[in-house]
Amino acid sequence: MAVTKISFKNFMGKTKDHIISSDGVSKVYGKNGAGKSTIKQALAFAFTGGDWQGSRSPKHLISRDQDKLEVKITTSRSEIDRTLLRSGSGVLKVTRNNIAQNFNQTQFEQLLGSPHTILSCMIPEHYILALDDEGKQKVLQEVFGPIDRYALLNEICGVQMSDTEKVRYDLSKRMDIVSKTVAADRIDIRKQIDQLTGQIKEINSQLEMYKQHSDQGAINKARYDIEELNSSINVMDDIRKQHESYNANYKTYCQFKVKEQEFQESVPKVQKQIDALRAEIEKHTKLDLFDKRKIVQDVEKELDELKAKREQLLSQAPVKPHLATVVDQPTCPTCGQTVGLSHRQSVINRNTELEEKYNSEMNAFKTSCDSIDGLISTKTAEKKKLEKQYFDAVEQERQKEGIRSRCLVDIASLEKLLVAPIGMDEPVAPTTVYSKEEYDGFVKSRQTLMTEIGIAEKAIETINNNQGRLVEYQQTIEMLTPAEQRLTMIYENLDKITQLELQKKGELLSDPSRGLVVDGSLVEYNGLPYHLLSTAQRMCVGVMICEKLNKAHKRLNLIVIDDANLIDNSMIETVINAGMQVLALYVNDDEEVTIH
Repeated sequence: MAVTKISFKNFMGKTKDHIISSDGVSKVYGKNGAGKSTIKQALAFAFTGGDWQGSRSPKHLISRDQDKLEVKITTSRSEIDRTLLRSGSGVLKVTRNNIAQNFNQTQFEQLLGSPHTILSCMIPEHYILALDDEGKQKVLQEVFGPIDRYALLNEICGVQMSDTEKVRYDLSKRMDIVSKTVAADRIDIRKQIDQLTGQIKEINSQLEMYKQHSDQGAINKARYDIEELNSSINVMDDIRKQHESYNANYKTYCQFKVKEQEFQESVPKVQKQIDALRAEIEKHTKLDLFDKRKIVQDVEKELDELKAKREQLLSQAPVKPHLATVVDQPTCPTCGQTVGLSHRQSVINRNTELEEKYNSEMNAFKTSCDSIDGLISTKTAEKKKLEKQYFDAVEQERQKEGIRSRCLVDIASLEKLLVAPIGMDEPVAPTTVYSKEEYDGFVKSRQTLMTEIGIAEKAIETINNNQGRLVEYQQTIEMLTPAEQRLTMIYENLDKITQLELQKKGELLSDPSRGLVVDGSLVEYNGLPYHLLSTAQRMCVGVMICEKLNKAHKRLNLIVIDDANLIDNSMIETVINAGMQVLALYVNDDEEVTIH
């Protein structure tokens, strides 16, 4: 994907459109402060939503006294338009094949990659200067794919993790999280071992104390004595149960007699209440609403007939006649001579005759209408009166129905009180008795023997259980000890996994033929560590790392080289030959930025 145009508005105090070459190198010239780095920041903002250092809150990029910035990047495949408001909200729109679509940052990252990965591929100084070891690790994993950390652990300390351990200690997580989990399990197992060891000591001391109570002969004799006591106690228990049963039955019998007496006394009162409720039901007999409704319907029918008759009468209203025109000097339409006055008088008489006939018919029509309207008014008033009487009767019947329902419910409840209790005969008292002191003596002797047996049996059971627990604890300790030693080995080598992983992925960035060696966080160029390199050498290192990441990432083949004056042109030619698009920023005395 080659970038062909960069446009920005209210961006770091600049508003510009820049056309760049989609193939090879585009050289940007301008003095310091002219806006060369603004182009780099605009590219970073368009592709990541932040600045080139990876900040995700880049409101500082908005020009002073402005509330909104906009950056538009045109590529060989699409157009990316990103805006940012002073409030922090923004819009990202991508146009492909003349179809515009809004994206959120997560969706956009699924297309191009994470912000740090994009910046590491595009801006040489970002990978080394802006990322810590963990950030570099994430970029390398996204670009080159993950390295099997379980194989690295096996390579470091010879531990082959089981499937259960792989679930428990998921090495795809951050190493500090995994380390805490392993350390917690290691401490827990050590606590279990120490606890079991202390319990073994305590059980051994208890065994000696319980052995003096474990006499099996004394236990057998006590059991025989208990059987004899139980035989006597069982007989006494049967007699005691007979007495208890008699006392309970006699108490129930006395309660029955009281209830029977109360029932006999309550029957007349309950019957009286039932009769009163039935009288109340008779008092509120059901009203016959059918006749009242029938009368209302008959009046409605008569009213409808009167209205129909009135409509028919209105349709037969007399029509006003057409009167002939009277002129002062009528002329003959044939010869044009004046006609005589007798003809004029005959027209006037005819008109008068027609008017009198119309007025007579109209008076008769009005009289008929008034008569029917009077009848309609009378029937309407009669209907309203009858309807009110009907609805009053309906409401009265509803109230009566409620009273009758309540009375029936009360009658049902009272009739249940008229059911006589079931009869019962007086119980017979048992004749056999025994001495309570004798019974209590037997029970006390049995309890003493049972207590002694319990103590002895508990001692034997405790000895057997403790011996079994000793064996179980020893086996558990033998099982936990290797596991604790294994966790200790894993815990002590977790930090080395990250170092070895960085070292192996650093080898992917290394280019010994050009003097670049990357070993974890250690970067060397021509045999010198990174912190001793000159600015020009550091730029070379950054460009070579960008080239490696770009080739592996295969998403954005653009490298932005700041201070390109410091880099030899052969380095830029090498990058171009590798298929990269280069945007080189050169410092000169031009007031305005120019691109060649």
